[in-house]
Amino acid sequence: MGKQSTFREDYRKAFRLLNLVRTMDASILPQSILQAMLEAWSPYVSLFFTARLIDRLMAGNFQAAAWSALWLLGSSLVLGLLTDYFTSRRNLLGNQMFHGLTRLLREKAMDLNYATISDPDVAKSVTSTEQFSRFHGGLFGLVTQFQSLLKSMLSALTALVLIVSLCLAPTRNGGLLTVLCSPLPNLISLGLVVGGTCYLSSRVNRRYQSQEHQNSVEHVDAENGLSYLLMHVFCNIDAGKVIRLYDMGDMLKENYRRYMDIARPVYVKMCKSERAFHLLNTALAGVSSIYAYLLVLLKVMAGAVSIGSFTQYVGALAAFQNDISRILYSSMRVRRMVSYLGHFLDFLALKSTHTGTIPTEKRQDHVYEIEFHHVSFAYPGSTEPVLKDLSCKLTLKHKMAVVGLNGAGKTTFIKLLCRLYDPTEGYITLNGVDIRKYDYRQYQALFGVVFQDFQLFPFPVGQNVAASLHFDEERLWRCLEQAGVADRVRAMGQKLETPISAVDEAGENVSGGEAQKLAIARALYKDAPFVVLDEPTAALDPLSEYEIYSRFDELVRDKTSIYISHRMSSCRFCQDILVFQEGRLVERGSHETLLEAKGLYASLWNAQAQYYVK
Repeated sequence: MGKQSTFREDYRKAFRLLNLVRTMDASILPQSILQAMLEAWSPYVSLFFTARLIDRLMAGNFQAAAWSALWLLGSSLVLGLLTDYFTSRRNLLGNQMFHGLTRLLREKAMDLNYATISDPDVAKSVTSTEQFSRFHGGLFGLVTQFQSLLKSMLSALTALVLIVSLCLAPTRNGGLLTVLCSPLPNLISLGLVVGGTCYLSSRVNRRYQSQEHQNSVEHVDAENGLSYLLMHVFCNIDAGKVIRLYDMGDMLKENYRRYMDIARPVYVKMCKSERAFHLLNTALAGVSSIYAYLLVLLKVMAGAVSIGSFTQYVGALAAFQNDISRILYSSMRVRRMVSYLGHFLDFLALKSTHTGTIPTEKRQDHVYEIEFHHVSFAYPGSTEPVLKDLSCKLTLKHKMAVVGLNGAGKTTFIKLLCRLYDPTEGYITLNGVDIRKYDYRQYQALFGVVFQDFQLFPFPVGQNVAASLHFDEERLWRCLEQAGVADRVRAMGQKLETPISAVDEAGENVSGGEAQKLAIARALYKDAPFVVLDEPTAALDPLSEYEIYSRFDELVRDKTSIYISHRMSSCRFCQDILVFQEGRLVERGSHETLLEAKGLYASLWNAQAQYYVK
């Protein structure tokens, strides 16, 4: 977080967040207002009937006292039941809101272009905000703070009315008490005490808010380290294999202790700050309580109010000071929560940078010409270009290979080709038109891609392959056959309806090679004009690799196919090979041509030749 924002800026964001709450569930805010009113006025209802009860008992009017007691019990029962009802309903709504906000964020993320959602600053902002939400209640926590704020304001206003009426109550006895308990001195003393304690409370709260701001920054940094270790290391099943084989337990425990050593001073500072804040406010409340007892006692002695009203007015005076403290505290909490939750608004306000509207041409012959024109690219947050002044035209309906050492820019080349990112410099054309002018979704529909870090989801096999709830079974089985995984799917309990997950009781896990074949089947099912395979055989055994390559002509018939590979043996299947080095296209040609050139490709081939050439 940067410097602290102003009160006006924070509350403007806070009301925008409340409007977001209203769009998610229109019943939450009205219920919170009703509950705030109920909780604010319930104590005063009890004080009112208690005062009447005492006065009637003092007067010997026992029948009227009995009715006052019944009203006191009845009102307490009804108000208690209503409070319990609203509280239980709030807990349900809070859980629904948490999941609703998570869904809203994920839906927004899916609507944004990949370049925006993968920006490190955007990802860090959303992650920190979600983590803060888990600890402090998120949007529902903000609603809770506003409810507390409204409750305290209503209670303070009610208390103020009672206090002013106390000060204005005429005395019946003469003498010094009449002077001391007359309205003007009472109002002046009330103003001095209440004004002084309010001023001191505001100073205490401002100081506490400043400390909380700094503590919050340190708290998030400390929690990020602990959360990563706990969630992504200790709870990672795959990491468990490495941890045990390499006996890493002591190392991990020591790292956990190191993170705790970083976090512990932050927690201590937070606790000390919280304790000092509450002690100071308690002291101020004590001063107000002493004044309240003295003032009401003098009023009773002067005959201005009854003995039964003693509890009513003392309660009002004590409540007023507590309410002022709670108003300041809740306001501070609102501003603190907005400092984090405001990032949600920034995220939801993000617009996709893809504004193209031209529809792509649907060609049965799959004839599309793509060309890179002096393209350079650096990832968001970096100034170091990954691709540098790249110019090339893709050969149509050919099998193409993209090769090079790690970090040469091969995968980045594919990401720009598929328009996951736009070039930093230069441009890319489809049939002579800048691809940024095409409709984003229609353009991406031209590509069936299997990245090295492909994803399968805990859904049925059919949905994973078709990328849809509805699919053509005959076509899907054909793609599974072509990818060499149909027999494995037939052996599953529910075949195409079998979830790929051990989480579901009916689900089944698949091996790495089987998962990659399913990902290839997904690309085939899409039936796009361009098929891109990023390390297509990385998780496959040699026999599976041979099966995939041996039927490759059938898999990508009448399509332009592009392979990224570290296995140079796969390049022999390709008519056109692009060789990348340090972000530049340094060589291009067929396998034989490039070997004769004795350049980078030849050196890479010769380095691996011992593994596949006798």
